[in-house]
Amino acid sequence: MLIQIKFICITILLLFCAFLSHAQHPQSVKKKEALPDMLFTHRLQRAIHLDAAENKNLSHLYYDRDSNVSIITLLLDALMSNNIRAYYQMKDTAAFLSREQAMQILTETKTITGKDFTPSVINTLILFEDWYLDKNTRKAKHELMLAAPAIQYDEPKKKQQILFYIRPSDFAKICESYYIKVADKNDTELAVTLNEYFTERYFISDIQREEIIQIEYEYTH
Repeated sequence: MLIQIKFICITILLLFCAFLSHAQHPQSVKKKEALPDMLFTHRLQRAIHLDAAENKNLSHLYYDRDSNVSIITLLLDALMSNNIRAYYQMKDTAAFLSREQAMQILTETKTITGKDFTPSVINTLILFEDWYLDKNTRKAKHELMLAAPAIQYDEPKKKQQILFYIRPSDFAKICESYYIKVADKNDTELAVTLNEYFTERYFISDIQREEIIQIEYEYTH
Protein backbone atom coordinates (compact mmCIF):
# COMPACT_ATOMS: atom_id res chain seq x y z
CA MET A 1 0.00 0.00 0.00
CA LEU A 2 2.78 2.38 0.93
CA ILE A 3 4.62 1.52 -2.27
CA GLN A 4 1.53 2.37 -4.34
CA ILE A 5 1.16 5.73 -2.59
CA LYS A 6 4.83 6.54 -3.27
CA PHE A 7 4.39 5.54 -6.93
CA ILE A 8 1.36 7.80 -7.32
CA CYS A 9 3.16 10.71 -5.64
CA ILE A 10 6.23 10.29 -7.85
CA THR A 11 4.01 10.11 -10.97
CA ILE A 12 2.17 13.30 -10.00
CA LEU A 13 5.48 15.04 -9.28
CA LEU A 14 6.90 14.05 -12.67
CA LEU A 15 3.79 15.23 -14.49
CA PHE A 16 3.92 18.54 -12.61
CA CYS A 17 7.59 19.04 -13.54
CA ALA A 18 6.84 18.26 -17.17
CA PHE A 19 4.04 20.84 -17.12
CA LEU A 20 6.35 23.51 -15.72
CA SER A 21 9.03 22.69 -18.28
CA HIS A 22 6.53 23.03 -21.12
CA ALA A 23 5.24 26.35 -19.75
CA GLN A 24 8.76 27.77 -19.55
CA HIS A 25 9.90 26.36 -22.88
CA PRO A 26 6.88 26.10 -25.12
CA GLN A 27 7.18 24.25 -28.39
CA SER A 28 7.63 26.41 -31.44
CA VAL A 29 4.34 27.28 -33.07
CA LYS A 30 4.14 27.72 -36.82
CA LYS A 31 3.70 31.38 -37.61
CA LYS A 32 0.65 32.52 -39.45
CA GLU A 33 1.42 33.07 -43.11
CA ALA A 34 1.57 36.74 -44.05
CA LEU A 35 -0.44 37.80 -47.03
CA PRO A 36 1.49 39.33 -49.93
CA ASP A 37 0.94 42.96 -50.92
CA MET A 38 -0.52 41.97 -54.28
CA LEU A 39 -2.05 38.76 -55.57
CA PHE A 40 -2.72 40.06 -59.07
CA THR A 41 -2.79 43.29 -61.03
CA HIS A 42 -5.21 44.67 -63.55
CA ARG A 43 -3.22 45.97 -66.53
CA LEU A 44 -4.75 48.63 -68.73
CA GLN A 45 -3.66 49.89 -72.11
CA ARG A 46 -4.80 53.51 -72.17
CA ALA A 47 -4.77 55.67 -75.30
CA ILE A 48 -4.50 59.45 -75.10
CA HIS A 49 -5.53 60.87 -78.46
CA LEU A 50 -3.50 64.03 -78.93
CA ASP A 51 -5.81 65.48 -81.57
CA ALA A 52 -8.78 65.46 -79.17
CA ALA A 53 -9.83 68.96 -78.14
CA GLU A 54 -9.51 68.11 -74.43
CA ASN A 55 -5.88 67.04 -74.94
CA LYS A 56 -4.73 69.91 -77.15
CA ASN A 57 -2.74 71.41 -74.28
CA LEU A 58 -0.26 68.54 -74.69
CA SER A 59 0.88 70.38 -77.80
CA HIS A 60 1.81 73.46 -75.76
CA LEU A 61 4.27 72.53 -73.05
CA TYR A 62 6.71 75.02 -71.68
CA TYR A 63 9.94 75.08 -69.74
CA ASP A 64 10.04 78.85 -69.53
CA ARG A 65 8.06 81.69 -71.08
CA ASP A 66 9.70 81.31 -74.48
CA SER A 67 9.30 77.57 -74.94
CA ASN A 68 6.29 75.95 -76.54
CA VAL A 69 6.73 72.30 -77.45
CA SER A 70 4.50 69.25 -77.90
CA ILE A 71 4.78 66.11 -75.80
CA ILE A 72 5.87 64.13 -78.87
CA THR A 73 8.57 66.63 -79.82
CA LEU A 74 9.77 66.54 -76.24
CA LEU A 75 10.04 62.73 -76.30
CA LEU A 76 11.77 62.64 -79.67
CA ASP A 77 14.28 65.35 -78.74
CA ALA A 78 15.12 63.49 -75.54
CA LEU A 79 15.53 60.27 -77.53
CA MET A 80 17.74 61.82 -80.20
CA SER A 81 19.95 63.46 -77.57
CA ASN A 82 20.28 60.14 -75.70
CA ASN A 83 18.59 61.51 -72.56
CA ILE A 84 16.15 58.60 -72.58
CA ARG A 85 16.17 55.09 -73.99
CA ALA A 86 13.56 53.56 -76.23
CA TYR A 87 12.75 49.86 -76.56
CA TYR A 88 11.22 47.96 -79.43
CA GLN A 89 9.60 45.38 -77.13
CA MET A 90 7.79 45.47 -73.79
CA LYS A 91 9.97 42.77 -72.22
CA ASP A 92 12.26 43.75 -69.34
CA THR A 93 15.12 41.95 -71.06
CA ALA A 94 14.71 43.82 -74.35
CA ALA A 95 17.73 45.73 -75.62
CA PHE A 96 17.28 49.46 -76.06
CA LEU A 97 17.28 51.03 -79.51
CA SER A 98 20.18 53.04 -80.81
CA ARG A 99 19.47 56.52 -82.13
CA GLU A 100 19.90 55.24 -85.68
CA GLN A 101 17.43 52.38 -85.11
CA ALA A 102 14.87 54.75 -83.62
CA MET A 103 15.24 57.14 -86.55
CA GLN A 104 14.74 54.26 -88.99
CA ILE A 105 11.48 53.32 -87.28
CA LEU A 106 10.27 56.90 -87.55
CA THR A 107 11.17 57.31 -91.21
CA GLU A 108 9.50 54.01 -92.13
CA THR A 109 6.13 55.50 -91.18
CA LYS A 110 6.10 57.13 -94.62
CA THR A 111 5.42 53.75 -96.25
CA ILE A 112 2.05 53.65 -94.48
CA THR A 113 1.05 57.30 -94.18
CA GLY A 114 2.44 58.40 -97.53
CA LYS A 115 3.89 61.47 -95.84
CA ASP A 116 7.36 62.39 -94.68
CA PHE A 117 7.77 61.95 -90.99
CA THR A 118 7.01 64.88 -88.72
CA PRO A 119 6.17 64.79 -85.00
CA SER A 120 2.55 65.65 -85.85
CA VAL A 121 2.19 62.22 -87.51
CA ILE A 122 2.33 60.68 -84.02
CA ASN A 123 -1.18 61.39 -82.78
CA THR A 124 -1.52 59.00 -79.82
CA LEU A 125 0.27 58.40 -76.55
CA ILE A 126 -0.25 54.94 -75.03
CA LEU A 127 0.10 54.39 -71.29
CA PHE A 128 0.38 50.90 -69.81
CA GLU A 129 -0.82 50.93 -66.20
CA ASP A 130 -0.99 48.29 -63.48
CA TRP A 131 -3.86 48.66 -61.00
CA TYR A 132 -3.95 46.77 -57.71
CA LEU A 133 -5.60 46.81 -54.31
CA ASP A 134 -3.36 47.93 -51.47
CA LYS A 135 -3.77 45.46 -48.61
CA ASN A 136 -3.20 48.11 -45.93
CA THR A 137 -5.41 50.95 -47.16
CA ARG A 138 -7.85 48.76 -49.13
CA LYS A 139 -7.72 51.39 -51.86
CA ALA A 140 -6.98 50.97 -55.54
CA LYS A 141 -3.55 52.17 -56.62
CA HIS A 142 -1.98 52.36 -60.03
CA GLU A 143 1.55 52.40 -61.38
CA LEU A 144 2.78 53.45 -64.81
CA MET A 145 4.65 50.56 -66.42
CA LEU A 146 5.38 51.88 -69.91
CA ALA A 147 4.65 54.82 -72.18
CA ALA A 148 4.60 54.54 -75.95
CA PRO A 149 4.08 57.05 -78.79
CA ALA A 150 1.86 55.60 -81.49
CA ILE A 151 0.13 56.39 -84.75
CA GLN A 152 -3.61 55.84 -84.95
CA TYR A 153 -4.60 55.52 -88.59
CA ASP A 154 -7.94 56.60 -90.03
CA GLU A 155 -10.58 54.49 -91.72
CA PRO A 156 -11.13 51.96 -93.05
CA LYS A 157 -8.99 49.60 -90.94
CA LYS A 158 -8.15 51.90 -88.02
CA LYS A 159 -4.80 50.31 -87.43
CA GLN A 160 -2.55 51.43 -84.64
CA GLN A 161 1.23 51.32 -84.76
CA ILE A 162 3.27 51.63 -81.57
CA LEU A 163 6.66 53.02 -82.52
CA PHE A 164 8.65 52.21 -79.38
CA TYR A 165 8.33 51.90 -75.61
CA ILE A 166 9.68 54.19 -72.89
CA ARG A 167 10.16 52.99 -69.33
CA PRO A 168 8.51 54.98 -66.51
CA SER A 169 11.75 56.27 -64.97
CA ASP A 170 12.77 57.90 -68.26
CA PHE A 171 9.25 59.17 -68.90
CA ALA A 172 9.13 60.83 -65.47
CA LYS A 173 12.60 62.29 -65.92
CA ILE A 174 11.69 64.29 -69.00
CA CYS A 175 8.28 65.29 -67.63
CA GLU A 176 9.49 66.73 -64.33
CA SER A 177 10.90 69.96 -65.79
CA TYR A 178 8.06 70.88 -68.14
CA TYR A 179 4.78 72.56 -67.32
CA ILE A 180 1.34 72.50 -68.86
CA LYS A 181 -1.68 74.73 -68.36
CA VAL A 182 -4.87 73.07 -67.16
CA ALA A 183 -8.19 74.07 -65.62
CA ASP A 184 -9.18 72.99 -62.13
CA LYS A 185 -12.69 72.06 -60.96
CA ASN A 186 -13.62 75.75 -60.83
CA ASP A 187 -12.34 76.33 -64.38
CA THR A 188 -9.45 78.35 -62.99
CA GLU A 189 -6.32 78.09 -65.12
CA LEU A 190 -3.21 76.83 -63.38
CA ALA A 191 0.15 75.42 -64.36
CA VAL A 192 1.23 71.95 -63.28
CA THR A 193 4.22 69.81 -64.12
CA LEU A 194 3.77 67.10 -66.71
CA ASN A 195 4.24 64.50 -63.98
CA GLU A 196 1.34 66.05 -62.04
CA TYR A 197 -0.69 66.23 -65.24
CA PHE A 198 -0.47 62.47 -65.78
CA THR A 199 -0.74 61.54 -62.10
CA GLU A 200 -3.82 63.70 -61.47
CA ARG A 201 -5.37 62.71 -64.82
CA TYR A 202 -6.13 66.03 -66.44
CA PHE A 203 -6.43 64.26 -69.80
CA ILE A 204 -9.15 62.19 -71.43
CA SER A 205 -8.40 58.72 -72.75
CA ASP A 206 -9.81 55.44 -74.03
CA ILE A 207 -9.19 52.01 -72.55
CA GLN A 208 -8.06 49.83 -75.45
CA ARG A 209 -7.19 46.64 -73.64
CA GLU A 210 -7.48 45.03 -70.21
CA GLU A 211 -5.92 41.91 -68.75
CA ILE A 212 -5.41 40.29 -65.37
CA ILE A 213 -1.79 39.50 -64.56
CA GLN A 214 -0.95 36.97 -61.86
CA ILE A 215 1.76 38.13 -59.49
CA GLU A 216 4.42 35.62 -58.49
CA TYR A 217 5.21 35.78 -54.79
CA GLU A 218 6.45 33.72 -51.86
CA TYR A 219 4.78 33.44 -48.49
CA THR A 220 6.80 34.71 -45.54
CA HIS A 221 6.95 32.60 -42.39
